[in-house]
Amino acid sequence: MKTLVIGGTGFLGSYIVDALLAASHHVAVISRSPDRAKSELPGSVEILEGDIASLSQQELTKMMVPFDKLVYAAGVDERVRPDIDPREFYFRENVDICRKVLLAARETNISHAAILNSIFTCINRLRPELELTRHHPYIASRVAQSEMAVEVSEGHFITTVLEVPWVFGDSRGKASQWALLVHFVRLTRSLIAPTGGAVAISAENVGKAALGALQR
Repeated sequence: MKTLVIGGTGFLGSYIVDALLAASHHVAVISRSPDRAKSELPGSVEILEGDIASLSQQELTKMMVPFDKLVYAAGVDERVRPDIDPREFYFRENVDICRKVLLAARETNISHAAILNSIFTCINRLRPELELTRHHPYIASRVAQSEMAVEVSEGHFITTVLEVPWVFGDSRGKASQWALLVHFVRLTRSLIAPTGGAVAISAENVGKAALGALQR
């Protein structure tokens, strides 16, 4: 199978690439910085130069023609500081660009797509009374991304939206978002946790989940 991973040089994307290679996929990624991508990814990964934000839908279609599987692991989370109105920013980064990619994929032979989304989409579905999409632009963008992905792909290819919870894993030379928490845990003698617990997954298992979404 030939699989294109958009966001393959990111934290989670790199684990998805590993899982695909282990399953004997031919893997390619689109990168704005091909030299950096070559230095960070296994040598067998094909590097396609491009910026999905600026590529046209027609250009994306042309790039995707050789592939039969697609992983979309791009976008931003709530840690990214918006440079414009927050709702406009998150919808541009998480909905509009993803829609362009999926519309491009409809013109190819891609049969399966896996979209990395957020656990907040699940929480919004389970607790509608919280009105999360009204209060938080980032959560609103993730819910809209999920709905859009299913709608755009219907009748063209199978799309699985992975509602990824909090992720732990080796950041591979990059600063971990959990560094301060790890430092605290190592220094304290007692831990305080809220009632109800938390939901977390390893980065390696995110990769395996994406692989499973493309195979089933």
